[in-house]
Amino acid sequence: MSERLPAVIGRYEIVRELARGMMGVVYEARDPTLRRTVAVKTIQLAFGVTPAQKEEFEQRFFMEARIGARLRHPGIVVGHDVGKDPSTNTLFIVFEYLKGRTLADLAEAGRPQPWREALTICGKLARALHYAHQQGVVHRDMKPANVMLLDGAELDVKIMDFGLAKHEAASRPLTVVGQPFGSPLYMSPEQALGERVDARTDIFSLGTILCTLVLGRPPFAAERIPDILNRIVSGERPRLAREVPGVPPEVDVVLSRAMARDAQERYAEAHLLAEDIEDVLAGYPPRHAGVASASAFVPELASAASLPPHRSWLPWLAFAGFAMVLAAALAILWSI
Repeated sequence: MSERLPAVIGRYEIVRELARGMMGVVYEARDPTLRRTVAVKTIQLAFGVTPAQKEEFEQRFFMEARIGARLRHPGIVVGHDVGKDPSTNTLFIVFEYLKGRTLADLAEAGRPQPWREALTICGKLARALHYAHQQGVVHRDMKPANVMLLDGAELDVKIMDFGLAKHEAASRPLTVVGQPFGSPLYMSPEQALGERVDARTDIFSLGTILCTLVLGRPPFAAERIPDILNRIVSGERPRLAREVPGVPPEVDVVLSRAMARDAQERYAEAHLLAEDIEDVLAGYPPRHAGVASASAFVPELASAASLPPHRSWLPWLAFAGFAMVLAAALAILWSI
């Protein structure tokens, strides 16, 4: 028998359950004050904590959820409210209600997505991540379930759980020893090793999402969590151009930089990844990835160096050609 829906959470009237995860439940709800439909996500501790730890958890939740709610970007879900239900003491966060499906829905279908569509989606996500990183906010839990593909033909996407995901990652020490925290499939190597993370962890995770969309499966999937973590830290990433017909090798050039095990070798900022994705979609070599560094990961990608020059150099080449012709013409006139 399904769990009974709460009538209200805070001031929000619950309509139906939308999704359920380890940290809580997402509901469709109605805001009676502003008369609009919203999404309410409850936050529940799935493990035992002391009263002091619970108080710290709640303080961190409110601080970081409010930071996430201040983000304003077309590619990030809008946060409306955050609170604690007075009757149940349930923590909750309120978002704009989105119509569409998550990228997890696409991934679970097991059908690879066309590489151009996958690149377009991930390019937009990279732009949204860059904006958030500029505001000092790192998501730390980028995965298909946290990305909504909106209804429509424009491949518009919105990242969900900003701030909240940062809070969950920061609260990992509250988990008991040996207890997995969320899905590790999209973790960066530094996350898998329990090391300090920064914006580059989001870039690695976004590369993993791109692989998942094109392959139709997560690239580091395994039956056991330790095996997944081992593959992330020391395994080989699938080569999309080799495994999926029609995918150009330049996609692997980009992924080799985005998913470098050493964070120092990744794109320093997400907008650089977005620009390289846009280059590949336009038929040009990625300007930031660097063929030399990519070839160290994937030797067969060295052929990418033979592609036509990037479009930003074309006006200069045209000008140089015109200058040479003009110089030759002047030399002929001077000799007459």
